[in-house]
Amino acid sequence: MHIPAYMRSTSPVPVAIGATICALTFSFVLFPLISGPLAAHVDPDRFAELGENLAGGKGFVYGSDGTYVTAFDRAPVYPLLLMILSWLIGAHLIPGVQVMQAVFHGLTGIVLFRIGLEMMEHRTARLAQIVHAVHPVMLWYTARIWMETTSTLLVMLVILMFLRVQKQGSIRQIVTAGSALALAALTKSVVLLLPFLLVVYA
Repeated sequence: MHIPAYMRSTSPVPVAIGATICALTFSFVLFPLISGPLAAHVDPDRFAELGENLAGGKGFVYGSDGTYVTAFDRAPVYPLLLMILSWLIGAHLIPGVQVMQAVFHGLTGIVLFRIGLEMMEHRTARLAQIVHAVHPVMLWYTARIWMETTSTLLVMLVILMFLRVQKQGSIRQIVTAGSALALAALTKSVVLLLPFLLVVYA
């Protein structure tokens, strides 16, 4: 059976570029068309507000015009990422976040491909990356100011690092895996359960 060249390629980069283009197209072309009928606000959890307030030196708070409420309900990594982005690009934060998340979507596919190579045959790893690139739910998250695209990338990195620790177990890989796990847990607290699952897997 003939296998297309993109399925035989050992590089995850072309599919990752395609995934990024898909996410950008969804964010800037399709999402504006469907957000109104679906009543889908681009920033329902007010993360952009948090990032801008952090960048402006107002603290880890919601609000504007002198009325602020501390954001006890949010993990810090994603708002801090938006703070850095706000410093870099200024007033155009939401489009900037959508571009960043499109890039993260592509990078997640690369990490997923690497995980696939650790656990299964090349063709299956490539197929997993392609499915991720065009998966509607994954694309849906890239258009909105939600932490899921960032947390997915970090969780995939955690899994890849722990697979490599299991195979080789160098100090450097252990430190990298632990650092990735800490960042993922500080992005979305549900990741704190992941080490228990990894222990069971090991």
